[in-house]
Amino acid sequence: MKNTCIITPTWNNADYTVRCFESVFRNTEDYKIIWVDNGSEKEDVEKVRDFLEKNGVPHVAILNDENLGFVKGTNQGMNLAIKEDADYVVLLNNDTEVFEGWLDRMIAVADSKEKIGIVGPLASPSHGWQDINNLRKKRGDEFGDLPEYNDDPEAYAKIIKDKYNGKSFEVYPNVAFFCTLIKKELMDDIDVLSEDYGLGFGDDDDYCSRALDAGYKIYLAKDVFVFHNHRTTFKKHFTEEQIKEMGKKNREILMKNHKRYKDLIDRNPKNFTEFKGFCKGIYKKEGLLESLRFFIGHIKHIIFNKGKSWL
Repeated sequence: MKNTCIITPTWNNADYTVRCFESVFRNTEDYKIIWVDNGSEKEDVEKVRDFLEKNGVPHVAILNDENLGFVKGTNQGMNLAIKEDADYVVLLNNDTEVFEGWLDRMIAVADSKEKIGIVGPLASPSHGWQDINNLRKKRGDEFGDLPEYNDDPEAYAKIIKDKYNGKSFEVYPNVAFFCTLIKKELMDDIDVLSEDYGLGFGDDDDYCSRALDAGYKIYLAKDVFVFHNHRTTFKKHFTEEQIKEMGKKNREILMKNHKRYKDLIDRNPKNFTEFKGFCKGIYKKEGLLESLRFFIGHIKHIIFNKGKSWL
């Protein structure tokens, strides 16, 4: 039997964490939670620990005395998972809720092709690119028939499972790490998250870029829907201005570390000649296959979004 570790770093917000862990407990088989607490208030720690222990949830607790930040906390969990020889690691934010069969379907996507290293799900309306409203607008080639959200996440998850059962597709250049499955082979090759990104923001883009550099693919499981409250911990402890500043600083680090992101952010081809040159640049850096993949994906976006570039 294969071994999956679900890693969830926390900093206070115990109510969200308990809801997250309860959803895992009700809807998941064959797993262990690695709970990494980053110096939460005593009552928050006790509330989460009581839930896990009273319900017999399989888990390991790493209780830090101070807030090491999302990245370092996650890496503590990833290193433990690697030590325990986990076949899969799931990075799961504590402000998410998962639904029936979610993990089995993500594993099925990961195992469908040898070089798939990372798998992400669809998300509830939450301002990220995997947000279902965003997918309907910007990925009409895959989600033109995406059902309207009904404000009942559990019921909607079943609608998505039934509609897209067994379907997935390759994405470029990243998925967000609010709920992400990573295969053991990829961790063996590129290790854990880069700690260049401090408390967080950009660490997921960095890891995806390193995975692409190592020859792995990133996929989206069309039949997995996850409810995501989006940045609840950051919003509780930081102002919008502070969050923006952290994002800006880490975006600069990301572009310095990975040329592909500088190109994607800085360049927005306005005509065919410029677009052709853009693809040629990808060809020189990434090779023919990556260039063709980008070209085909971009053309799909243009067709299904009435000529609007997705870059």
